[in-house]
Amino acid sequence: MKGVDVLLNKKFEKATTWLSYSYANNRYNFDTLEPSEFHNNLDVTHTLTAGVNYTWKQFDLSAGLNWHTGRPFTLPTTDNPITDGVINYQFPNEARIKDYIRIDTSILYNFKISEKIKALAGISFWNLLNRENHIRSFFTIDEDENLQQINNRALPFTPNAALRVFF
Repeated sequence: MKGVDVLLNKKFEKATTWLSYSYANNRYNFDTLEPSEFHNNLDVTHTLTAGVNYTWKQFDLSAGLNWHTGRPFTLPTTDNPITDGVINYQFPNEARIKDYIRIDTSILYNFKISEKIKALAGISFWNLLNRENHIRSFFTIDEDENLQQINNRALPFTPNAALRVFF
């Protein structure tokens, strides 16, 4: 495995920004298999995150971007995908799921309930654009002996609310 991580972070008077990038080359290497080298099942070669947080009076406003290349998966053969109830596959992990991209936002409000009790209330929106992100893909055989592709999805647009009390 080879890789590099870079993080840039800049603080201004009322804002904080960050940008991070990761490169990782995650490959399996098996001398006795053909092919002997192929992508790791969890290989995410490129990852980029960016964010900004702005403080205004008692409010914290934030936004972030998460992007990464899709994970690898193995496709069945096209000419004879099933033999005797078993899936015939092409070379391992040569296909990739579509790239993952997600934009999130949040707003927090800090306030006092009393002199000794503080609170924070907020709302956030995960996957603001409601993008359908697949995080895993694999194949199975259904009850009619047909090949079926299963795609596990990340959460769609997801609103959240929070209330935190400090005492």
